[in-house]
Amino acid sequence: MYKLHLDQALDSANIKTWGTATKTAPLKCKPMRHIFHDFHVIKHLLLNTLEGQEPIDLDAMYCVGPAGDMWQAPLSVIDEKYDVVTIDFSGWWNCIPKVTANVEYYVVSGQDVSDYGWGRPTAYVISKTGEIATLGWIDADEPDTVLVQTALNGDFICRTPGDPLDVTVVPRRIFLNTYTITKTVKP
Repeated sequence: MYKLHLDQALDSANIKTWGTATKTAPLKCKPMRHIFHDFHVIKHLLLNTLEGQEPIDLDAMYCVGPAGDMWQAPLSVIDEKYDVVTIDFSGWWNCIPKVTANVEYYVVSGQDVSDYGWGRPTAYVISKTGEIATLGWIDADEPDTVLVQTALNGDFICRTPGDPLDVTVVPRRIFLNTYTITKTVKP
């Protein structure tokens, strides 16, 4: 769990300059229940994703991007954003993005990150998914708890158009290899 001061969290609701991009890279996915057969063990495991460590949702799809990045997503999101092209002999669905798989993006810059004494300038982005953070002053009686994702200078914050709270931090190398920018951001 992170302990952050109020001024250390980057709230995407306050970002005014967003560009747009279209997802162009394929992914593989498989129902989580086909991967984990011992359902009693699952509650003790966490999935390491770009968003942070998450409890495994047995009703979700386990997704793997072309860079080897892993995440879980509801089947409804896969249906909305991807077309299943084939299903291989191991049960993996090979999917390509639909032409409507658009995101809004913001590039994290030097003004958004701070060192915090750890030697690696980082931004903590408030989101719907990610690591738990206590947001408030260290001596606050009742600090707020939020979910945050970490971003480095040059990383991209992506959000779903129409849902400004649905943000994901995407490392720069993954974004540039899986998205095509359709509208650039003007600073």
